[in-house]
Amino acid sequence: MPADELTLAALRARIPGHCFEIQPKRALAYLGFDLLLIMASYGAMTVCPVWYVQLPLVGLIGTLLWALFVLGHDAGHGVFLKGRLANTVAGILLYGALLVPYRAWQRSHARHHAWTGHLEREEVFRACHPGQTGWLYALFFRSGLFLLLGWPLYKLGLRNIGCASLTRHSHFLP
Repeated sequence: MPADELTLAALRARIPGHCFEIQPKRALAYLGFDLLLIMASYGAMTVCPVWYVQLPLVGLIGTLLWALFVLGHDAGHGVFLKGRLANTVAGILLYGALLVPYRAWQRSHARHHAWTGHLEREEVFRACHPGQTGWLYALFFRSGLFLLLGWPLYKLGLRNIGCASLTRHSHFLP
């Protein structure tokens, strides 16, 4: 497709229609499969107490719990199940299991989509200004410090230096 013909409508027309259909049975089957794997992984950790077996299991469990987050994200967009109430209940249950406040997340995520790419109003993935890409920035994001410090600070509402607010941007204070 030539670049001058690349529009959202043209792109959508090339994707088969069944890709846009919500399939609740399939969605719940994936959820059930993920839950079975999570339970099996926790069960394996209880019967095999050696660290070199538990370490990969912890990574697997973390990945599977992230899958639950993704399914809750889909519920937040209204595409996990059919109907607003079904998606809300699914989102609350999925995010509740992860200790993520669903309604507050849904609100902040809607703001994120409303301002995606905006240099000043984007709250989550704001582009760096030229002076922000030094060694300290690289160390923070590439060393894992983001997961230890950045993720909790993000959840509290301290997302970017320019828009740090515990009352306006916190996932815990909608």
